[in-house]
Amino acid sequence: GSSIILYILTVYLTRYGSITEIFSFVLSLVAGLLNSWFLTIIFMITTLLPGLIQKLFVKKIQSKSKKWEQRNANYTQRVSDGLNGAVTANLYNARNSVLERIITDAKSMENALKSLNYTQDVANQIIIALADIFSFILPFFIGAVLMYNGQIGSGTLIMIVQLSNNFINPIVNIFDQLNQIKSTEPIWKKIEVGLNDVPTAPNDQKQTSNRTFKKLQTDSLTYNINGKNIFTDLSLTIPHKSKVLITAPSGWGKSTFLQLLLGKLKPDSGKILIDSENITNNWETAHNYFSYVTQSPFIFDDTLEFNITLGKKYPSKKLNAVIEKAGLKELVDEKGLTYSVGEKGKNLSGGQIQRIEIARTLLSDRPIMLADEATSALDQKLSEKIHSIILDNPRLTVIEVAHKISTKEKEKFDKVLKLDELAKQK
Repeated sequence: GSSIILYILTVYLTRYGSITEIFSFVLSLVAGLLNSWFLTIIFMITTLLPGLIQKLFVKKIQSKSKKWEQRNANYTQRVSDGLNGAVTANLYNARNSVLERIITDAKSMENALKSLNYTQDVANQIIIALADIFSFILPFFIGAVLMYNGQIGSGTLIMIVQLSNNFINPIVNIFDQLNQIKSTEPIWKKIEVGLNDVPTAPNDQKQTSNRTFKKLQTDSLTYNINGKNIFTDLSLTIPHKSKVLITAPSGWGKSTFLQLLLGKLKPDSGKILIDSENITNNWETAHNYFSYVTQSPFIFDDTLEFNITLGKKYPSKKLNAVIEKAGLKELVDEKGLTYSVGEKGKNLSGGQIQRIEIARTLLSDRPIMLADEATSALDQKLSEKIHSIILDNPRLTVIEVAHKISTKEKEKFDKVLKLDELAKQK
């Protein structure tokens, strides 16, 4: 009587109730023990055998999961680099090479996930097959022998067989959940570390190097922000190969001036000309004349070589020459071009990061280098070294904006223009 009630309760709760697999298993176990403890023990023992198979797959699943987690982390970092480094990539027409590394890592991540899912599926199918053999077929055969010998009745055997489903399904599902838990273990370990330790471009293949010009001009340039004039009727002429320093206090639009030259901003009036060609607000044409050195260059979480070349192919002779000119030879000799610089260049010094930016400009063969507070975060000695690299290049036209620079460094420029005074004159 009580065993029948337990059996009916188990079936009802399993089919209609929102109960855990473990509760279903316990109810089935109690019902089985009340009817035939011997046969139930056999069911119990054989049911646990698939667990041994599950253990054989644990390490492999964890290994596959770890690989997937690493590939996923790489892909996430590549996407982050692609978004945050878009300005740098677009400036040097390196968008395709940056996208290629994202696509490569996306494929690698997908393949790792497929491999993980395949291993989990294989493990689950083997466990299900063994569960059927050891938890149903074998115990049923033993039960049939016991019934034939008169040790149990046919009703008991039928009820135990029916209850076997309530043994098998919870066990299979429990092992499946265990495999899922094991597959997330590498990710959880990384989370634990964090919890305990209290961010349209031209085609890349377009030939943009070896551009030449005679003079760069701004003709009556006016630009205002929120009704405030930053420039008013600003006219400048900068000859090829000249080195020009533009100074002004913070807030006087030095960086804005460079963005106007690049074609990223549109002036309210006036023109920007290169050899009489109007490049005003024309990024696609304008930016190919300029390289750009900033105070905080963007560094990709990749190798030293990728950060210098941005994934583009250059002859070894040219690359080595640029590395030497940019003052990176010592670093390359010591670490090698395959050296991983880390996220945001954490494995590099500030000076090394600036030299990487300079190497990019030299590789690009752009005739005009724009420098935006390029050395303001460096100490005086290093600032002078960086300026020597930039200003001693006879082929480059240099336009640097800064609000604080030493007298010794100012003397290296052909012309020093005070933007605030030019603006006040208008």
